[in-house]
Amino acid sequence: MDEKNAYDEIFNYICDDSYPSGAEKDQKRNLRKKAEKFVLKDGALFYVGKSNSQPRRWVYGVEEQKQILTACHTDKLAGHFGCDKMRDKVASRYYWLRVTEDCDETVKHCDICQRNSKKFHKPSSQLHPIKVKDIVWH
Repeated sequence: MDEKNAYDEIFNYICDDSYPSGAEKDQKRNLRKKAEKFVLKDGALFYVGKSNSQPRRWVYGVEEQKQILTACHTDKLAGHFGCDKMRDKVASRYYWLRVTEDCDETVKHCDICQRNSKKFHKPSSQLHPIKVKDIVWH
């Protein structure tokens, strides 16, 4: 199932208590269980999870997801901070089905991040002085 269909199913269930046409009993139960993790606010779905944490807006459009990833990573104020911080930044405000994977892929394909990554630099070894013998070379 693609993201738009998943969004529409949960949205329609929360708004109208309607199920997708032809849905079987177990599919309806799964939809009810998924819908418990979302709230409707200003006409958009927000993910709150099981603990009703800070609502995060569900973004289902691929172009909007790319814009968010770009703004949170390559924007002048974003700072190329790497996977963990980017995931935290994006996931604290937005939700989509592959948000963590998309954040990781963005950093993985970022030329600046790959050039500056610590894991690609050889660790420096300790320097040892070389003893020089007192012989004359001819």
